[in-house]
Amino acid sequence: MAYRAVIIRCTNCNAVLEIASTVSSVTCSYCGVVSRIQAKTAMFEVPKTLPQAPQARLEQLQRLQHLMPVRPAATVKWPLFVTLAMLVGGVGMSLMIAKRGGLGGGGKDRSMWASRSPILIDLDGDGTRDAIGLVRYVLDEDRCHLAAFDGKTGEQRWQSESLGSYTAMSQVKLAGVGSQILMALDDGSLTARDAKTGAQAWKVALGEKVDIMCADGDQAVIVGTADERWVRLDHTGAQQPASKLFRLDRDYTNDKAYEMFERAGVEQSDVCVPISHTFDGPSHHLSMRNWIDKVKVTNMKIERYVRRAGSPDTIAVGYKTPGTAVPMLAKVEDGKATWTTEIPAQDPLVSRFEEKLFAMSADAAFALYTTSNPAATRLTAFSIATGKRLWDRAIPTPTGFVPESLSITGDVVMLASWQYLYAYSVVDGRDRFRVGSF
Repeated sequence: MAYRAVIIRCTNCNAVLEIASTVSSVTCSYCGVVSRIQAKTAMFEVPKTLPQAPQARLEQLQRLQHLMPVRPAATVKWPLFVTLAMLVGGVGMSLMIAKRGGLGGGGKDRSMWASRSPILIDLDGDGTRDAIGLVRYVLDEDRCHLAAFDGKTGEQRWQSESLGSYTAMSQVKLAGVGSQILMALDDGSLTARDAKTGAQAWKVALGEKVDIMCADGDQAVIVGTADERWVRLDHTGAQQPASKLFRLDRDYTNDKAYEMFERAGVEQSDVCVPISHTFDGPSHHLSMRNWIDKVKVTNMKIERYVRRAGSPDTIAVGYKTPGTAVPMLAKVEDGKATWTTEIPAQDPLVSRFEEKLFAMSADAAFALYTTSNPAATRLTAFSIATGKRLWDRAIPTPTGFVPESLSITGDVVMLASWQYLYAYSVVDGRDRFRVGSF
């Protein structure tokens, strides 16, 4: 049966994707975002036979034929003709680069950082938590491994065996508890691995996908599943039912939400403190949307309240109002703001900011923002005590740069993105190291 190929670009990371013509949606194998595919028509289409693909590409197409319905017509839209030719040429060039050892050396050893946020665990007792996450070898069967990196230097400590393809691992949820790394897969299983070696410690079946993982001391985790069950697991994997936890990401419209937010993580409470990355912010941060304007700040619209677990300091994240929606921060104490500041140090009227790209240490708050005139990405830091800007620096961004999260460990602030994990000094923003060699 002939294969009808359609070339599109991911709406999130702009990666080139090759799909069957009859599918209505596609999940990006690079960033995991689902995109809708507009229905195709026969107008402005011309017959075009696919060029002979390299063997690896041919096998990939054959696998797609079994997974996706296809129809006999082998046509390609005119606007896609040049893109297809460039893609085929790019595949051949990639194979040649891999065979010859890559650009600048490395070949199949060239890897990408592939986790939305690092798991931070002190592996050697030096007081600095080290970074653990997925790495991806695109030019070598697109396989994924779990790997650990020194939090001070970025040097790799260990790497696990292959965990499978990136497609299979792209939706895994990672968390750290004590000296273990937890991996929740879409098949409803939860696996623990030793943080110092990467070796598997135990694996249990939960019967449903994990929706969220919450802190329960240093040696246990409380898991909320997609069917709204709550289960506690200790460091051996032993399970027992748990009481339902208050979720700030969902229950923020509750009348008690602000009270729960203020005390969560400071004293024992029934609020979930996320220990895995969420789209509201990094792990071990409490984040709650502003619902009823509990705190009013002059000339600022609060979108979210953020706190580090165990810290009483609350930072409000929002935008200037009235006027241009310039991203802003404010420190909130006793129901009022003690200071406010604009996040952008440059070009505030043409700047953008995503609430997930914000994190706090004991003394400072960090935010990543972008400007459009000229286009630039910048990382900035503020004193939590005074609101004074500590530093602001430009971040070089490679093609396809997609920032995911900020995390703090010791004297390093880590920026996780598609392809790389960057590390900068919390003191002055200077470069420390980078994980990823693709």
